[in-house]
Amino acid sequence: MKIGIIGSGNIGGNVGKLLAQAGHEVFYSFSRSEDKLRQLAADAGDESRWGTPAEAVAFAEVIILSPPYTELDTALDAAGPMDGKIVIDTVNPYTARGPIYAERGTAAEEIAGKLPGATLVKAYNHIYFQHIARRNHENPPLVAFISGDDADAKAIAAQVVADTGFAVWDLGPLYTARWTEPHGALFNTPMTEDVARSIVPTLPEIQRG
Repeated sequence: MKIGIIGSGNIGGNVGKLLAQAGHEVFYSFSRSEDKLRQLAADAGDESRWGTPAEAVAFAEVIILSPPYTELDTALDAAGPMDGKIVIDTVNPYTARGPIYAERGTAAEEIAGKLPGATLVKAYNHIYFQHIARRNHENPPLVAFISGDDADAKAIAAQVVADTGFAVWDLGPLYTARWTEPHGALFNTPMTEDVARSIVPTLPEIQRG
């Protein structure tokens, strides 16, 4: 599968490496360092697969959206329309004042609103980036929670996430990303499926509106 990375930092860079190792074609973009993009592409097997966010969108069937939250709009402006694309959103809503959306709402829903032509699935954001890099393909595997409103997009996203060595757990609609974003009960809490089975059912219903 052709996968474009927009935001090749802690999460995007590590996820891209794992996807390349799994046999996917990966295109890297949006980093402060072109040398880093070039090196990531070379490590993935094709040193030409790096460039601008717009080039990543044109290349990709699936997009890993992973810029810092404070640079989100800059990244989206550079990427342009993502109509028809599946977007795996890994963004955590950190600002200079710390995390936002602590009480209600999610960055996932905000980002989906900025990409009306794309289909968004939240994933990876709750896993510490060093765990993505070092604890993939454990036995038993760590859980990667996903949230989204489109079943077909989630099926494709689930395969992408599984290919990076995690056990996929579908939490449900996109608003359930409330639990995986900062201050959510599942944020930065590594667990196996056995542990998740004891925790997820105890989460209170999310109040919306």
